Amino acid sequence: MDPNDNQNAPCSSPVIVQNPHLEGMTEDILYHFDLGTSSHNLPAMFGDVKFVCVGGSSRRMKTFIEYIAGVLGLEDPNSEYPNICAGTDRYVMYKVGPVLAVNHGMGVPSTAIMLHELIKLLHYARCTNVTILRLGTSGGLGLNPGTVVVTKQAVDPTFQPRFEQVILGKTVVRSTDLDQGLAEELLQCSKELKQFETVVGNTMCTSDFYEGQARLDGAFCFYSEKDKQDYLAKAYEAGVRNIEMEATVFAAMSKMSGLRAAILCVTLLNRLDGDQVNSSHEVLKGFQDRPQILAAHFIKKQLSASGSNISAAQSSTIRQRTAVIIPMTRFTYSHRVHDVSIFHFRRSGLILRNRANSIESIKMDPRSDKQNTSCSSHVHVHNPHLDRMTEDILYHFNLGSSTHNLPAIFGDVKFVCVGGSPWRMKSFIEYIAGELGLEDPKSEYPNICAGTDRYAMYKIGPVLSVSHGMGIPSISIMLHELIKLLHHARCTNVTIIRIGTSGGIGLNPGTVVVTKQAVDPTFQPKFEQMILGETVVRSTDLDQGLAEELLQCSQKLKLFETVVGNTMCTLDFYEGQARLDGAFCSYSEKDKQDYLAKAYEAGVRNIEMESSVFAAMCKLSGLRAAVVCVTLVDRLKGDQLNSSHEVLRTFQQRPQILVGSFIKQQLSAQAGSSLNLILQ
Repeated sequence: MDPNDNQNAPCSSPVIVQNPHLEGMTEDILYHFDLGTSSHNLPAMFGDVKFVCVGGSSRRMKTFIEYIAGVLGLEDPNSEYPNICAGTDRYVMYKVGPVLAVNHGMGVPSTAIMLHELIKLLHYARCTNVTILRLGTSGGLGLNPGTVVVTKQAVDPTFQPRFEQVILGKTVVRSTDLDQGLAEELLQCSKELKQFETVVGNTMCTSDFYEGQARLDGAFCFYSEKDKQDYLAKAYEAGVRNIEMEATVFAAMSKMSGLRAAILCVTLLNRLDGDQVNSSHEVLKGFQDRPQILAAHFIKKQLSASGSNISAAQSSTIRQRTAVIIPMTRFTYSHRVHDVSIFHFRRSGLILRNRANSIESIKMDPRSDKQNTSCSSHVHVHNPHLDRMTEDILYHFNLGSSTHNLPAIFGDVKFVCVGGSPWRMKSFIEYIAGELGLEDPKSEYPNICAGTDRYAMYKIGPVLSVSHGMGIPSISIMLHELIKLLHHARCTNVTIIRIGTSGGIGLNPGTVVVTKQAVDPTFQPKFEQMILGETVVRSTDLDQGLAEELLQCSQKLKLFETVVGNTMCTLDFYEGQARLDGAFCSYSEKDKQDYLAKAYEAGVRNIEMESSVFAAMCKLSGLRAAVVCVTLVDRLKGDQLNSSHEVLRTFQQRPQILVGSFIKQQLSAQAGSSLNLILQ
């Protein structure tokens, strides 16, 4: 079935999946939701859903479900609402009456995974006449901060209304048209509210928050203020009124599935006036509430017009039924601001401290050849604009160069471990603390980024552990701010390792792959990024010496199989990785096998969604870097992750064990060298 056949048809009442392979499956596991067609009664749980509201922030979606419950009179707005996806930390999902609220993380890849599984969920639940709204934040163009933009058309960085995706190594282009009637209804709703300014305009979707949106405050910036202003002026002339990171894939996938869709994003700043989000938390919270207020008013109006009368008793039954069907283990992020302790590595009575009390600021030409040199001791930023800033706000970390003493907090960092899952990165810091004998491994470790739900960050001694979410856009934001953090903290000789999960090619599940080279879906060792509307290509070389050291470390452990091979990085978990179990699939089993066979011949041994940008940005910043991912499935034999939770948990611990052993070995060697110097 060609997924483009129906994308120009008017919205129909059922939710459409365009994948004939789903019909032959005995069970469909919605892995990132921790739901399944056999393990859960999806029609009973979700069959009454008429409105789905999605947004990047998990906290914001919980706030929304509490708010809409109060607006609709369905439930006490102060009561707790269970997270239906509590068995995973990838997404959260809440439901009250006919309204479902789901977060999607940051960027096209993370949103695409959520939409594939959401569309299948609504289809299996036999939902009809569903409206989906994305509620989010954005940077405005020529608008006052706090203005709500209802998207007319989602456009790419060249201002074209299209979504490009690589499937089986070839570029596929899809339409990003949204329901104009729905956009007009939402505008009318805002006029009725009379609470804030709302406009209709085009929304530009980018794959990067910093360079991709022409910001001057990223870790790298190779263009001038004039270049930025010229580009944004062209965007404004093309009808763009705001910029975010999800609109194109949201519009394309909603259209293909027959969902009536709209995007409501508030602007947090006017990008023509600056780049940093420097409004107070209170002001930003007020702005972020505005799309929720508008969406809730619209939903209430729609339900009233349709004659719906959902009682609080019915809502309680829905809540109770959901809680009974799904055994939930609640995971709560701490909202408290913690004091961050600085630990020192102690072994054999020797205290290792960062000897560099002060390091001179290195001024570099961002266009110089140094970006292609091997890793140096310092963490490099290639951005002359940072020198002129009085403060650098690391917005997604909730940290700043003026509000926090970054050298005191992070100056001793020598190892940074990053991974997609916040839970996994907390688990890692507990594990490495025990391995290094620094702290009771059962102790609680404060989340340094507790003021935000975008990332989690933990520190013990010289080891920093940070989550990065799913996909290139999400990890690129984290890396821009992490590189600046390490630079501001004057860290030296830093090694960074990504630990994660992947799909293997020709490997037994549980095999650990240390990446030799990160390649794109055409098997080329490159990372392509749109900057100022032009394609920029960067190298994805990784430190081969570090890869070899990790392999040798695994051979000494003798606990699990470890190989060195190429890692293919894609922008999509389903179609982009040639899976047959997405909401849409236009290719055959043979097409899939042929593509994966070519990947194997090109040296690819596993597939994930972050390695190319990780390699490119680490190389630019002078960080010694490696990627260590365990395979959860052999993609030549299937697509679904159907191993038990216990088996998957064991697999996911393997990169932690290997990297923990490597760090321990490195620190022991450094301690021995220091002792030898003292004895001499």
